[in-house]
Amino acid sequence: MSYATVSNVTEVTLDNCGATIIDWAAIVTAIITVNVTWWAMDIPLIWKCGFKVYMFQIMWQCLRLCMPSVAALYAFAHSPQRSHWARIYYHGLHNPDRLESMTTFQYIKVLITDALSIASTCMSIYKLCTSQTMDNLELSGINGSLYTYPSLPVAVIGLWILVASRTNLSVPLVILGGFLVIAAIGAAVALVIYYCAKIPETKIYIPATIFYIFIALPLALVLKLVPLLMGAVILARVSGVAIGALSKDAYFPFCALKSVAFGATYLTMGIVAALLGMIGLLCFLPKENTANNSESPRIPTPPPPPYA
Repeated sequence: MSYATVSNVTEVTLDNCGATIIDWAAIVTAIITVNVTWWAMDIPLIWKCGFKVYMFQIMWQCLRLCMPSVAALYAFAHSPQRSHWARIYYHGLHNPDRLESMTTFQYIKVLITDALSIASTCMSIYKLCTSQTMDNLELSGINGSLYTYPSLPVAVIGLWILVASRTNLSVPLVILGGFLVIAAIGAAVALVIYYCAKIPETKIYIPATIFYIFIALPLALVLKLVPLLMGAVILARVSGVAIGALSKDAYFPFCALKSVAFGATYLTMGIVAALLGMIGLLCFLPKENTANNSESPRIPTPPPPPYA
């Protein structure tokens, strides 16, 4: 296909807002998992335990969503009991003396949340692989049509912890196994995206895979450039939808959402989540000067445990 042909088709595609049911299902689940669950799921805590407890909880949720491997390593380091790993990963370590295993309701809640993230990724990839050639010419922002894929490690790590906590593997093997699972899934999805992108020049698998790796690795433990980390987290989590809604040149087949109001709100929520995640990183993780002594990590005043 010549460049002229590609340009003509692109003009047609940009004016086409005919999103299918799968398109809407993918973007709705992406919006819920990326920009809603971190502040909405624990709203009952405001009435049950107070606003301060609620803020501690959403700071942990933002830390977990922005840096899931850091949250997982934190869980492994702060509880010798495997049954507590999932509780710490999903809810944080607010009170070590009152730590309990997750309740059935909490298991159901986290499984539903993780399932939504996986479902959104699968629907986006399915759309990419089954769409016509013209649908792949323009990308919805840096992430392409894969709105949730870079955030997939959050769900993968959580599900791996749920599985690994029921085995007898040592912590180093659990960590190694988790990274192998993440790497295998990332490589498999990257290959699928590569072969499904019908216009090779788009190379949409490159930014999506880079952001997937960035979210999966515990870079916050080795990189001290907080502004750089925040910027990368924002790009990885919300840039696809936000740029698609804000840019006139990006393919975004959702006429009802293609506006400055929605794009700015979505981007702002992503920025707030990144900020709270970085604050949580500073609050919940140890100071540098405690690395070589026996002081416990600097944790905020322990509130009551999250609601059941």
